[in-house]
Amino acid sequence: MVGGEIPGMYEQAVKLKVQGYRLFGLSNWNAVKFHTYCRHEYPVFDLLEGMVISGEEHVIKPDARMYSALLERYGLNPEECIFIDDTQKNLDGAAAFGIAGYLFTTPEDFAANFEKSLN
Repeated sequence: MVGGEIPGMYEQAVKLKVQGYRLFGLSNWNAVKFHTYCRHEYPVFDLLEGMVISGEEHVIKPDARMYSALLERYGLNPEECIFIDDTQKNLDGAAAFGIAGYLFTTPEDFAANFEKSLN
């Protein structure tokens, strides 16, 4: 997001929301920059039910406290979650909590393969 929204990802998030997925954010951002710039710059954040921002937690992914904060704050069951990230070490951190992961590469790959990966 720092370099701009990835073309096609907003549409993918809308599709997930329409399909009934609950969407949350888990991000390594400075809290001040996120709330003064990023939060209002990108409409994708309006699709999220909630977020955990590293600058507010004082730890970054893949620190276990980030995943724990997300699960506890929003009452999520890890076995019912899917964590999408572009960094394998962050997916590994989620897996330690029993959260399945999907490695994001491109919006096109995501659109073509995400649903298949759930089966």
